[in-house]
Amino acid sequence: MFERCFSPLAPYRTKFPQARNARFWASEVERVVEGGGHYSNMTNPNKAGLVIAALIGGWHLLWVMLVVLGWAQPLINFIFWAHMIRPVYVIGPFDAVAAVTLLVITVSSSYVFGYFGGSLWNRLHR
Repeated sequence: MFERCFSPLAPYRTKFPQARNARFWASEVERVVEGGGHYSNMTNPNKAGLVIAALIGGWHLLWVMLVVLGWAQPLINFIFWAHMIRPVYVIGPFDAVAAVTLLVITVSSSYVFGYFGGSLWNRLHR
């Protein structure tokens, strides 16, 4: 009685009576590992494009915010110094049109890259 009330498998016993069987769980694990079940090697190209666009677009949004705050030049000087490179680049003043252009081109091109990457992944893993 105690096991029945507090077992982590208790909710599954009514829906899946075979859940008590050890062979049931072994077959489930085997099905998932081999990719024959609901966890397969396929990916959604739209989601892949959105993830890549969010990552690369977010990185460029961070750069735009650094330029707005005036922290971009000290950061680039530090990065060059740490890599033993003489800083030759000067970060210009903030330009809203350039910032929007940077973000739109970066997000759209990285979405296309992620979408085609996801499509290629699906084609190679059929």
